Order: sequence, then C-alpha cells, then structure tokens
Amino acid sequence: MRGCCVQRRIQIPSITLGLLFLGVGDRSGRAESIPIRNIRLLNTPSKCVMWSLALIPKRSSGEEDLMISPEYRSLIPATPRHPIIQLLIEASSRRPSGWALRDTVRELSYTELLQEVLVEGGRLANLGVHRGAPVMIEATQNTRYLTAYFAALHLGANVLPYDASTGPEELEREMARYGVLFYLVPGDSIKVSKLSGLSPHCIPYLAELDDGSCVLLPTGAAEGQPKRAIHTTEGLIGNASAYANSVGLNADDVTMIMISPTLGICHTGQILAHMLVAGRIAFSSNMISPDDLVREMQDVRTTNVTLLPDLLGDAMLNALARVPTLRQISIDGTASTKEFLPHLASRMKEVDIVQTWGASGCGPILTVWLAGRDPLSPGCVGTPVRGVDMEIRSPKAKNREFEEDGSVGELCARTSYAMHGYLSGDEADGDVSTEPELIRTGYLGYADNDGRVYVKPQ
Repeated sequence: MRGCCVQRRIQIPSITLGLLFLGVGDRSGRAESIPIRNIRLLNTPSKCVMWSLALIPKRSSGEEDLMISPEYRSLIPATPRHPIIQLLIEASSRRPSGWALRDTVRELSYTELLQEVLVEGGRLANLGVHRGAPVMIEATQNTRYLTAYFAALHLGANVLPYDASTGPEELEREMARYGVLFYLVPGDSIKVSKLSGLSPHCIPYLAELDDGSCVLLPTGAAEGQPKRAIHTTEGLIGNASAYANSVGLNADDVTMIMISPTLGICHTGQILAHMLVAGRIAFSSNMISPDDLVREMQDVRTTNVTLLPDLLGDAMLNALARVPTLRQISIDGTASTKEFLPHLASRMKEVDIVQTWGASGCGPILTVWLAGRDPLSPGCVGTPVRGVDMEIRSPKAKNREFEEDGSVGELCARTSYAMHGYLSGDEADGDVSTEPELIRTGYLGYADNDGRVYVKPQ
C-alpha cells in the first residue's frame, strides 16, 4: 500500500500538546513558535474533546474559584460531564467576568451562559427531553439560541437546527422525516412543543453511536429531500480546536458572527473555536446596513469576522475597511472562490485573509488557506488542519491503493472529526465514508511537496 499522507503522524501526550498550543498565537494571529499543524494524537481514538479542552489554560487545578453561585453549582453534573458543559466550565474559569457573548438585546459572561444552560437543561429534562431524543431548535441569531442549543445537547439529545423561514409545510415534513419529539423556540424562557414523534429508521442508528448525542446539520438537497450530516459534539469541538490553532485565535479576539446557525459547521465551528480560547463573540443584527454594521463592529472592537463569499461585495469591503481593529477575515468557500481573493487582499492589506475548505457545507473543516503563506494558484485550498490526514486515492483502483505524490486522485480525509454519514430520513447513508473516520470528498485533487492540497474543478 502506498500512502500520500500530507501530514506527519507523531504520537505525543495530550498535555504536551496543550503546552505547545499556549504559544501559537500573538496579537496579530501569526505563529510565534513552531507550527504544530502536523501533529495528530494516536493515543486518544475518537475522544478528541479531551485534548481539545486541554488547550485552554486553567486558572487553577480545580473549580473552587469558578464564579458561580451554589444553587447553580449544584446543577453541574458529576464526571463524566458532557463536553459542552466541560467547555463552558473551562471558558468560565479562563474569563470569569465581563461580557463574553453579546447580541442586540443583552450581554452574557461565560459563567452566566453556563448557569442558563444548566437551568434550562433541568427544565427541559423535567418536560421529558432525554438522551437520544430528536429535538429541533428554531435557529435564531442570538445568545438565546446558544442557551437552547447547549441545554439540549448536554442532555444527550440529538439536535436539529432548523430555519423557520422555510415555511410550515417544510417544517412538518422535517419533523415527520426525523421523528422529532420536541420543538424548541429560543426566548427569555425556551418555548417547548412536545410532539407525538414518529420513529423512522434513522433513530435506532443514532442510538448506536458511542457518543449518544449528535448534532444533525443540514446540507443540500438529494433527490428532492434535504439530508442531515451526523456529527458528534466531541468531533465538532475537536475540529473547532484545530481551526483555532491553524488561524491563531486567542483570548483577545472578538469575532462578529454574521451567518445563520443553519449554516452548520461554519456557524457552530466559529462559536466553539472562540470558546476554546475564551475569546468573545458578538452576533450582528439581521438585515443590517453597512453603516450599522460598522457601528456594531466598532462598538465591540471586532477583530475577526467570518463571511460567505457572496457577501463580499464592494459595499461590504468598504464597511470592513472602516473597522480599525479588524485583523482577520475568514471565508467559508470552495477552491473556485479564489478568483476574488487577489481583489480582497489588495483592498484589505492590513488584514489576514483566511479561507476554510471542507468539501461540503456540513462537513468538518479539513484545510485552511492563509494569504501570504499559501499561493493564489487555482484550486489551492491550503494545508490540512491538525488531526486531518489527507490521502490521495486512485479513482480507478481499490480503496486501499494510493497515488504517488503529485498524482491526481480522489481527495480523502482520515480524521476523528469525520461525520458519521448522512441521514435522509430513512437510514444512515454511507456515501461519504467506506471506513471509520474516513471522508471520501468526491473531489479530484493532489498535494504538492509542501503538503498543500489542490482541488481540481469538478
């Protein structure tokens, strides 16, 4: 078997990785120490959350100084805790006071978010939300959505973000397709609708997964029906940690979230990445004008923003150029979006330009392209993030036969961040993977001698 693995595989204890991470980012977001993108842990199979959380420096060895009142502290479950609760505990310890999340209505510290999640989680449990229950959440662009999202996850529910603007008929179809038992509408207090809940074949499949708690992110339509990609919370946190490391996020960063929660990885990954480094997150207003956007970004001293390529018109670029604190623009896109990057780089010379690639809008981030490090060559999507091994497989040979370096083949990714497949409402589809922790992207491409990945036009 011949391998074309873009990344080196180095076995290293997770505590060492945590110490290495502490020096990866300065205020400009550029690496200060030797990059560790090429390190992949082999001694923690499928449990990437443990070393992801280890990347957050703790203020103490315990939780005795966590600024949470006794009545809320009693709600924190004993170990083993759900990864979301552990993440919020660590973020609260790192940034115990001051706002960490902000929308147009209110500001929250990480401690306050943790308290809300614990309280609402208890209320949802009393209403019958249980481990493995299919729970649909109406997606809104604010902190209330995060409370509902995390509360359902930490109970072990299978969570489906939903865009209510698609209309009542599509909502009814989605509920029947996935056997939804609870529909949550975020608000001052989460509104809960308990449904009869059909039991399609996909639900037993989800119950068999080791984590027992999944996020079902929407993807494109297939034969007239949208699918859902199955992610574990551990995988999402691990992938967010790898992204944060690749682009140099740090606790001083303030990111402006301008994309819908229904955009899956792009939205969830940004939030988790900033929580891992205890950065701050602001949600922009809906249908905002460029002038209002500038005022919101200046008000919170925004350093980072994530955008979709179709938002990068002249009006948006003019607005972003008026934000003096902005240091990084992250673009969720494909190899075909490279055509506008030279124009973007010339307009935003003092800002780092980042582009992520993951083969699909619902899959994990596999590579990161950085302006100044990676070429503007057609098809270049940068280098793999930590924990991803890219393999170039011959499209004509059997699964375990590989191409030589530089040869064109199918781009495959071996990673613990891999989704468990797609749900179309009847069963789990294995069309993205034929082996555990493997993503077959369906794209042809190759890797150069420096480990950069190139995607050929479809």
